[in-house]
Amino acid sequence: MQKIKILVIDDNSNNLTTFQTMVQGLFPDAVIYTALSARKGIGLAVKEDPDIIFLDVVMPEMDGFELCIELKKDDRLKLIPVVLNTAFSIDPQMRIKVLEAGAEAFLKKPFDQSELATMIRSMMRIKSANMLALHQKEILAQRVSEQTEKLTNELERRKQAEIIQTEVQAKLKKSQISLLNILEDLKAQNIARLESEKALKESHEKLRDLAAHIQEVREEERKEIALNLHDDLGQKLTALNIDLAWLAARIPTDFPEVSDKLISMQGLLMETVTGVKQISSKLRPSILDDLGIGAAIIWQTNEFSNRTDVPCKVSIIPEDMTMPDEIGTQVFRIVQEAFTNIMRHSEASNVVLSLIANESKWRLRIKDNGEGFSEEDIVDKQSFGLTGMEERARLCGGTFTIKGAPGKGTEIVVEIPISGQ
Repeated sequence: MQKIKILVIDDNSNNLTTFQTMVQGLFPDAVIYTALSARKGIGLAVKEDPDIIFLDVVMPEMDGFELCIELKKDDRLKLIPVVLNTAFSIDPQMRIKVLEAGAEAFLKKPFDQSELATMIRSMMRIKSANMLALHQKEILAQRVSEQTEKLTNELERRKQAEIIQTEVQAKLKKSQISLLNILEDLKAQNIARLESEKALKESHEKLRDLAAHIQEVREEERKEIALNLHDDLGQKLTALNIDLAWLAARIPTDFPEVSDKLISMQGLLMETVTGVKQISSKLRPSILDDLGIGAAIIWQTNEFSNRTDVPCKVSIIPEDMTMPDEIGTQVFRIVQEAFTNIMRHSEASNVVLSLIANESKWRLRIKDNGEGFSEEDIVDKQSFGLTGMEERARLCGGTFTIKGAPGKGTEIVVEIPISGQ
């Protein structure tokens, strides 16, 4: 097994020694690099390529937020998970600064040994996921380059065929080439054109298959990370909360400051549990795997309404609808993207969603009463979100249509044929 490499940057040498001792007690084979300054830390990060970087927030030369931003600017370092460390209370404003700096997580000092071990394992999973995504991206780029080269060659062949055709026509005018020879030449050129079009179509199909595979890999990664967050970190945080409650019940009444501190810790711990659950749900809601597409859509609709105060009427027919996992995932992601677009652009006050299955197809319809837009605007405003929804429908063998009118809202309809059920 590959050794874990960790870089810790802190201007306090005692903190570095304590951290190194604790980590090597948890992971004896781990390699720990330490730096007392931001500049030295950046140099070590570039040179050693660690798996995880722990940063102290308060440092004289450059604080942890500024250093995290610098690290994430570097293409060589941006995939390395960063954990910010602080001895101060972690309030909502601090959480926002952590996210804005680009860090993956934060820990409060002094470190809890169990929490530190869980954090290191979680960051290693994030690093692995980042590297896998990078690898997939490189493979996609290579295949796109190969297909582009093939397409360029085919286009060059077509260009040459057009030149040949022009030359044949010129020869016909000058030397009265027989009609039979001209027809034969045109036939050959037509065959070449058909072959070029066939090759182009095949390249498009291969690119679409590759995109589908990448989406499937990403969905599996999100599912695994969400499950690990819920089952591993969530369970440990819950156990820690029970231990705190046990400890609080046994503190003598003449130590109110200790009781208050324990209550504060319990509150922070419950906020963390809630945050873990929210992150896990955003990555891959467990209800989609446990209860199916109908329950997952109802849950997502409730989340949308709770967040925006926009009422949403939902119809699932039949109520116990089932879909193959790969189709259910695509339909659920289409619903998520549609709600995101409504929140960002529509200014709607009402949404109607229906998912109906008959003998031949599933039909998803999402209608809002927002600002809407014209058919011309739909063409002009093609976005990655709309393109992504259309591509997801196409990967399921279905169709995607969007209609809008200024002041009359927007309607999205996805139809997917039912086969093999």
